[in-house]
Amino acid sequence: MKKHNRWLIAIVAIMVFVITYVLVGASSGATYGAALTDGTLTPEAWVYLPYISKAELPTATPTPRPTNTPTATPFPSSVYVLPNHSFYETSWGSLHIVGEVMNNTSSHLTLVKISANLFDSGGRLLDTDFTYTYLNNLPAGHKTCFDVLFLDPPSDWSYYEFETPTYWTNGRALPNLTVLNDSGSYDPTYGDYRIIGQVRNDHGSRVEYVSPVGTLYNYLGKVVGCDFTYVNSTHLDPGQVSVFRIDYYGRNFSDVVSYRLQVDGNPQ
Repeated sequence: MKKHNRWLIAIVAIMVFVITYVLVGASSGATYGAALTDGTLTPEAWVYLPYISKAELPTATPTPRPTNTPTATPFPSSVYVLPNHSFYETSWGSLHIVGEVMNNTSSHLTLVKISANLFDSGGRLLDTDFTYTYLNNLPAGHKTCFDVLFLDPPSDWSYYEFETPTYWTNGRALPNLTVLNDSGSYDPTYGDYRIIGQVRNDHGSRVEYVSPVGTLYNYLGKVVGCDFTYVNSTHLDPGQVSVFRIDYYGRNFSDVVSYRLQVDGNPQ
């Protein structure tokens, strides 16, 4: 009987110890989110952050890299320089500003003049020059290229601007001259570009000083080259065919992806 009493007393004592340990643990702040740190069971700290949507996250503002910024005057309603112009400087120091001018009038134009002005970064005028389109006549609703050349541009020029083109309205439609077998090729050795082809006179009368004009474009549609030549025979009788070649120098023309040909001449 005494032996059973001793076991009963031992069991009761163990139960009291367990209940007391649990109560003490609860009162000391232990939680289910506890973590083991340096061998000690310590409560884990929870920090709740407010939800931030992707649209509310701050974004970095890119810093524009300073460049020479060519600009064009706002489009007039009649004859204007298209925004696909560009420039390049040759290894011998000259500056070419190339682009296209649009005839948005109902008249055939001639002697279309494009003037370009160079400025420094402070807006001070440094130099000015002009050119005429290689296409002598610019029909209504058509465009053609130009090349303004500065042989010795100031070294501190920063940007250029165009003036409104001037012109005469007594031009004429282009003669009926057909381009045949044309192709363009890039020379990786020197960086030059060449267009070759033939021109046939389908006008019905003699056309003198037959001059193909070639415009080069990069993948963005920007003008990167503009030049002209005469066919080998210079003049074409009705039905006659003659060859031409236009060579482009002064820069690396590896970016050329397309070209456009126009042909002018003086019908007799």
